[in-house]
Amino acid sequence: MVRLRGHAFQMNPRIVYIFPPNDGPKHWDLATRFVETYNQFPPGCEHDCVIVLNGGKVTFEIRCLFSSLPKVHFLERDDSAWDIGGYQHASLNFASEMMVFFGGSTYFLRGGWLARMKQAFEANGEAIYGATVNRGDLGVKVYPHIRTTGFWLSSKLMNAYPWKITRMDQRYPFEHGPDSITAWVTRQGHRAWLVTWKHQFLGAQWDVPFQQLYRGQQEALLVGDRLTQQHLPLPRPIRPTVRPFARVHA
Repeated sequence: MVRLRGHAFQMNPRIVYIFPPNDGPKHWDLATRFVETYNQFPPGCEHDCVIVLNGGKVTFEIRCLFSSLPKVHFLERDDSAWDIGGYQHASLNFASEMMVFFGGSTYFLRGGWLARMKQAFEANGEAIYGATVNRGDLGVKVYPHIRTTGFWLSSKLMNAYPWKITRMDQRYPFEHGPDSITAWVTRQGHRAWLVTWKHQFLGAQWDVPFQQLYRGQQEALLVGDRLTQQHLPLPRPIRPTVRPFARVHA
């Protein structure tokens, strides 16, 4: 059970994964890695899944690719604003007390990652949470923020964000601008938590965990992505082994 705004209810996590199926073999390989590491490192609690098909339609091949995930919903949409547009679209169409958003390059490192995310959410309530953070660099107009390759919050809070992201030039302001989702959530009186396997940290403490992004062996990371893989050996080779047959190009 979790208590938000004085009301207790049963937590029902929902994970959202962005997949642009028409953007070439690279994205199929990344999606394959997402599925393979999901099965290699189970989430640790019940949930359902939303696969956002950015610029694509559901096909037999896509259904096979994600067939090992539980309670899968597919959301077909255009590719506007890439991952951020997909996150907002999914949040509006699949409301949940706790929504976990994953970019296309996300992969898993050890079992129990969703259980840990849920534990942090239940302990701290309404807030924005992230597996990795960026302390920012105001010299290049990057403000401190939760990175959007692996973050979670309620769909109610996500949907209350006052700007709809529909253009490419809006994506980075959503993530790390002065009115980013992180900055906006904190201005509403909520907190922004960095969550590791054993602890959670507020902004002033984001530099505390040593085994985090770019630091040590990154053993504190709940999930990996395109940046962490540059400093951490991949858990498995990226190979399209889940696909039942080769892609057919028109």
